[in-house]
Amino acid sequence: MKIQLYNKHPKYNEYFYTELEMPATRYVIHDALQKLRFFDGDTLEFNISECPEFPEIKGMNVDRANIFDLNNYAYRLNEMKEYDLVAMRAVFTRRQSEGMYQDGIMMGELINLTYGLEGLPSLVNINNTLQLGQFVIDNDMNPDLEGLDASVLDLIDRNALGVHQVDIDNGVFIDGYYIATANYELPDIYKDSHLKDSSYIKLEKVFALEISKAPEDDLSTEESAEWITLPINKNRANLIARRHGEQRIESCAYYGFDSAIPQIDRFAFGKMEDFDKLNELAEKYLNMSDAERIKYKAVLDRYCATDLMQALTIADSIQHYDFYPYAEREDQFFREYLSMISDSRLDTRWTDAICSDDSENLLRALNARITDYGVISEMGGNLFEPVKYFKPIHPLTDSKDFDVVEVCGQLGLYIDARIPPGEIPEDLYKYEFRHGDEEYFSTLEKNVFVNHSGTLITRKPIDLGESGYISLNLDTSPNFIGDSARLEDFLESDFDERFSQNQSGDISLS
Repeated sequence: MKIQLYNKHPKYNEYFYTELEMPATRYVIHDALQKLRFFDGDTLEFNISECPEFPEIKGMNVDRANIFDLNNYAYRLNEMKEYDLVAMRAVFTRRQSEGMYQDGIMMGELINLTYGLEGLPSLVNINNTLQLGQFVIDNDMNPDLEGLDASVLDLIDRNALGVHQVDIDNGVFIDGYYIATANYELPDIYKDSHLKDSSYIKLEKVFALEISKAPEDDLSTEESAEWITLPINKNRANLIARRHGEQRIESCAYYGFDSAIPQIDRFAFGKMEDFDKLNELAEKYLNMSDAERIKYKAVLDRYCATDLMQALTIADSIQHYDFYPYAEREDQFFREYLSMISDSRLDTRWTDAICSDDSENLLRALNARITDYGVISEMGGNLFEPVKYFKPIHPLTDSKDFDVVEVCGQLGLYIDARIPPGEIPEDLYKYEFRHGDEEYFSTLEKNVFVNHSGTLITRKPIDLGESGYISLNLDTSPNFIGDSARLEDFLESDFDERFSQNQSGDISLS
């Protein structure tokens, strides 16, 4: 099950957003809330965006839900057998057809629907009322038909008989099953958890290791493994190791690894010889405030730190970084920067609509970086200090080569970078690509502020339609010709002809 999470920006009419695959470990949920800039007192909003086990609830409003209950519900769906899932969906479909759930469903009822399904009568490979009517006749299910001659039975309308049986059973056809739901009574099992979403930002442990005795003769010892959580007292860790036949925890093998710091995964940890370093890092992280933990992850992201020693060094110097969590795009930070350094009398609504191509230049001038957790400075930096206007040398003015591409029926130039409008000659047109979760070129748009995947320059305008963008697929994505050209070449009126000649090997554009 995949859910979408939203948390409102504390200052502007905007939302932070992330997706979460459930069921998830406590550590994964903890990190997702940090990416949402979620603190105690915030109100979290949910939307179920995918649920293969129960597709009928996709997009439904789930009232009185919290992450704890949703996660437990996802675990329960994963554990249910195929028949129970189908029976649950049938009961839901029947109750929905009776007018229930028009405004959504209560979290308690959603959970209770997963119980009490074992005794519901069902038939397999019965897909419609016609097949059901035939089954009723073949199995003498209708007492009114007892004793009738076969010639009379042949005259009976099978479809009408099936419709009648559906009415009796409150039956539902679903995924090759026929489920009779008439005798289903909704159990009263679920009780409010009373847990708050903020409970997930209160960690008591940081890492989890599934440890066991070291393998002998290449024979796995995973069957006897147990989970331990860090930080842990070293003497206690060694006692656990002795219980598994090793004198010290470093001599054990580990099979599973879980982390509240996604940058520190099992590859960053490596071997059990580094147990003390991992344990020390867990202690340092646990001693940080909620705000410092988010800042810490932003610094790890900035430096792509996946080494334990580097992670420990950063933990010791976290106070030397400046951090602003409430921006996930360059233009958001640009707006906040202007409001912060401007006269206190400035009405910040004047800056709400600001969207400048200089927003990236500002981050470069400050030597700051956008991360999944917010904007982080360099070590010793100040995000809101006044800086002189900064305009870097751009690939266009640097006369670098562009890739020649064919897109939307014309040749164009592509570069994997942003280009300010002022750098584009008047006779040319600039568009930008956006990437999706799986494809590098998802849409072509006039301006892309998030998930930017490159810039396209053309000599003729491209009609983006009423929606303001063109969706791309494998057939319509830019076709890289396999050659490059400079801007001065593209400005020549005979570029297409010269390029065609170049493809034949007659002329070189470089």
